[in-house]
Amino acid sequence: MRIAILCCMDFKIPGGAERFFIDMARALNATIVCLSVSDDFCTIYPDAAHVRFCPLHKTLPGEPLFQLAGMMLFKRLHLDYDFYIATDDMALRFLSKKIPHTYLMLTPRRALYDMYYPTLASLPPGKREIFRIILAFFRYLDQRYVKKHVRCLAGISHTVRTRIWK
Repeated sequence: MRIAILCCMDFKIPGGAERFFIDMARALNATIVCLSVSDDFCTIYPDAAHVRFCPLHKTLPGEPLFQLAGMMLFKRLHLDYDFYIATDDMALRFLSKKIPHTYLMLTPRRALYDMYYPTLASLPPGKREIFRIILAFFRYLDQRYVKKHVRCLAGISHTVRTRIWK
C-alpha cells in the first residue's frame, strides 16, 4: 500500500513536527508530500535520509495569505497513492476528493478555537471587531468542511483530543 503524508511545511530545520512526520513515514513506509526540503536537511537529521520526500517546490506568501495559498495548493494537487494522511488544515483540502484517508490533527487552528479570545484581545479595538467577524466565518467554514469531507479524524494527544471535542 502506497501511503502519502500531506503537510504544508518546509523541511529545513528538524523540529518536533518534522521529526514526528519522519518517524511516522519510516514506520509506515510512506512518502512525505511537503512544500520543500532543504539540501542539508538529511545531514542535520540523518533519519530523514531513510524517508521518501515529494517536495512541491512551492513558496507560499506570509500570513494571512499563507493559509489561503496553502489550501488552494493542496486543493489543486494531483497525487496517486492508496491512502492519505493529512496533518494540517491546509493539506486537508486535498481530501475533498473521495479517497481513503485520515486527518491526523496536530491541533485545531488555535486562533479559531481555544485561543480565540486571547487572539481578539491582542488586537486594537478597531481591528478586533473586524477580526471577530472574520474568525467566526472561518471557524464556520472549517467545521463545515471537516463534517463534509473528513471520514476519520485522530488527534496526536489527549490535549488535542480535548481541543477537538470542545
